[in-house]
Amino acid sequence: MVWAFDALYVGVNDYEKKIPSGLYRISDSDGDDNLDKVELLRAMDARGDHGVHAIVPSPDGKSLFLITGNSTKPTELAETSQVPQVWGEDHLLPSFPDGRGHNRGVLAPGGIIYRVDPDGKNFEAYANGFRNIFDAAFNRDGELFTYDADMEYDFNVPWYRPTRICQVTSGAEFGWRNGAGKRPTFYADNLPAVLDIGPGSPTGVDFRLRREVPG
Repeated sequence: MVWAFDALYVGVNDYEKKIPSGLYRISDSDGDDNLDKVELLRAMDARGDHGVHAIVPSPDGKSLFLITGNSTKPTELAETSQVPQVWGEDHLLPSFPDGRGHNRGVLAPGGIIYRVDPDGKNFEAYANGFRNIFDAAFNRDGELFTYDADMEYDFNVPWYRPTRICQVTSGAEFGWRNGAGKRPTFYADNLPAVLDIGPGSPTGVDFRLRREVPG
């Protein structure tokens, strides 16, 4: 959840399918300081704990960034999307899917960070190719960072990618693919991480300004 543009924006990922997953806006319709109006700005096909996650306001105060994991199907995008929406697994040889069946059939582009206007009408794919990003944050220079999850079942195989800190730039592709098809970081069209961490899970992301102590 995040408060922005005089409303509470909520990313919903409903495991039990009681309400649609997606981006909601909750606002005060009559000025009595009670949030009484609920709008589903965009329904999204998401499941499990790799679905719709955090919402982050942009530094310029004009838009929101919606964080989604790789079990969220891509939604309809504006023509101004930074990432070209031309997808394929693009393997010379058939890729091995996960031996335990995890995400079987879930293909590129993986987790997506969307830039969204306040009314939720225009969704732009700002960057993608993540596994299961949970949160993101801007530093004081206006640069966006996120923390991506590893695929724990891949540990000790050549295509294992550790949990990692990624600097998210406009139009970036971070190379998540199903099973053994994940792109190595040396691929020219795949951005590497800023820092590889190791085995773990996705976490929240935040920046704190360091205060200089006089003397």
